[in-house]
Amino acid sequence: MSKQCIKPNRKKDEAWFKDKYVITNNAAYQPDDLDAYDSDCDEINSTKIALMANLSHYGSDNLAENSNFPAQRDALILSVIEQLKTQVVNYTKINQENKSVNETLIVELERYKDQVRILKEGNNVDKVSDSCAQSMEIDNLKQTLSEHLKEKESLKQTVTLLKNNFQKEESRNIDRELALEKQKTNAIMIRDSEETLMLAEESRFKMLQKQKDPMMSEKKVNTKPVDYAVEQYRVESNRFQDTMKEVLNENERLLKQAISKDIVNIVVTANVNNA
Repeated sequence: MSKQCIKPNRKKDEAWFKDKYVITNNAAYQPDDLDAYDSDCDEINSTKIALMANLSHYGSDNLAENSNFPAQRDALILSVIEQLKTQVVNYTKINQENKSVNETLIVELERYKDQVRILKEGNNVDKVSDSCAQSMEIDNLKQTLSEHLKEKESLKQTVTLLKNNFQKEESRNIDRELALEKQKTNAIMIRDSEETLMLAEESRFKMLQKQKDPMMSEKKVNTKPVDYAVEQYRVESNRFQDTMKEVLNENERLLKQAISKDIVNIVVTANVNNA
């Protein structure tokens, strides 16, 4: 005996398909699963909207025309539901993988930031150390340059003092020589007395006799008196001039050496400042 349906079958129109879709959507998306979805669910929503648009596109008239194929409609609906479930599972899996990748990337990013921070701190320490070393080297060069300048100034003062002493000594020697010449002149210009004239006449007679002697004519006699004081002065003057020349040459050499060192230090300091 066939079973009779007391409640008539509902017309499968547009409203019926919408209700089916809502039931399917509620079954596929439980509240416990929705917490695992993020921005990827926007694509699922787009798929649902497209499905709703397709279902709405048929309208009640098209559904009435296809009312003779309930098995095909049910199969189509079940197929759509299975596809939605499969997409939900796939998107959930992709979502979890993305979260895992994001966590890994976050850890790597933090590690990279730590390495960058450590490198920056190391570079800052190296720069400070290099700067301190350069400052100390520059200070040492400045101190050395200052010492050389002081030494050069001291040498200049020594040379000036020696020149002044030489000029003073030369002036004294000239005065001494002039005094000796004056004494000689005064001795020559003494007023001849009667005794002096007699001695001079006797001396002249002896000289004439010697000149007449043939033995004396062959041998020339140098009767020029020797002034030992003048000769001694000349020797001392020459010796002093030689000593002064040696001192001046040595000072000149020291000055050239100091100037060369100053030039080298200035070049080194300029290179360090440019570096």
